[in-house]
Amino acid sequence: MLATHRSQFLGESPIPEDGVLASRAQPAVTALYERRRELPESLRMFLGDCPPGLEIRRFRMAGRDIVTLVPDVVLPVAVYYACRWSGMDEETSLSPAAAAALVRVLMAAAVERRFNGLAALVCAGFAIGLLLALLTGHPRYIPG
Repeated sequence: MLATHRSQFLGESPIPEDGVLASRAQPAVTALYERRRELPESLRMFLGDCPPGLEIRRFRMAGRDIVTLVPDVVLPVAVYYACRWSGMDEETSLSPAAAAALVRVLMAAAVERRFNGLAALVCAGFAIGLLLALLTGHPRYIPG
């Protein structure tokens, strides 16, 4: 049911002529669209026929998600490659990259009072790469 709604919403399959994004054989989605005026704006913005103002809000939210990738992913990778380009070896370059990701995890915990899973995953990736590189001495465990 949700897969059909998603494919229609993304334009992968045609929307029925009546504008409802789900067929009448899916009563839950049909009931949701019939109650759309009662739904809060935070849910209505994800329906296919939402007002233009809510659609703009939804696109802004998606843009924010992309912007959060920069400090979480791009910054540690940039630190790693900046260290490599400055002449550091692979093992030494992983340490500042892991530290940059760790700083992002700690900042999210201290300032935003939340756990930043993506930054923690990037940090763990660099830390595990560093650990494996130091233990084995083989550069194949090193990203890049």
